[in-house]
Amino acid sequence: MHYNLFILGYGSCKFLDAWFDSTKFPNTTIRIVDNGQQQYTEQLKPFVYYTTSRNLGCAGGWNLICQIAFDQMGLEKVIISNEDNLYSEEYLDALTNQCTPTNIAGTYDRAFEFSLFCIHRDTYKKVGMFDENVIMAAGEDNDYKYRCKLHGVTVSSLHISADYNASETGGDSIPTIRDENINYVINKWNNYTSTVAHGDFAYTNNPELYISDRLKSRYNCEQFPSIIEFNSL
Repeated sequence: MHYNLFILGYGSCKFLDAWFDSTKFPNTTIRIVDNGQQQYTEQLKPFVYYTTSRNLGCAGGWNLICQIAFDQMGLEKVIISNEDNLYSEEYLDALTNQCTPTNIAGTYDRAFEFSLFCIHRDTYKKVGMFDENVIMAAGEDNDYKYRCKLHGVTVSSLHISADYNASETGGDSIPTIRDENINYVINKWNNYTSTVAHGDFAYTNNPELYISDRLKSRYNCEQFPSIIEFNSL
């Protein structure tokens, strides 16, 4: 079996470089989407597929990868990893096998499934884009898990210890916005009791049509930043 792995970079390329050995992934096409304009080592440079013009955050980075994988490359499934994970090709095999149109396959326990996960094209089209109104990181996975539940999509886990995720992505800005992000998601779904996004958080027809004031202020945008970035490829 062949695996398509996209690694989303923020600021932890040194962590990736310290353990990465491409010979251990003979059946995997590896592409790095650099979301932090980092300086990669000679070992990793050949795998850098694209560097974003600005940091799109976690949800934006995932959306950009999905747009590249599904809309540009026509892939059926894609495995997405943060760059601060430890894993083997055996993990990728298990993720690919567990991923279906109605199941997102995650890796780690303690609610870290989305640090390394496999998503099907049909799932992404059904559930929609990750919500980029969650700035940088913290809360985007909770939002998507809840939306999956509303759409009859499960999120499984290989139950690998989350100790294999170093939690280094996002940098120093994460603590300052974590509470804002969590409150945004809670309010959006009325503390996870509503079946539709409500109030100021309500979508019109598609998730990407709602742009919060926070997102507009940060990116000076009228679309999700990942859409703008993808259209400039």
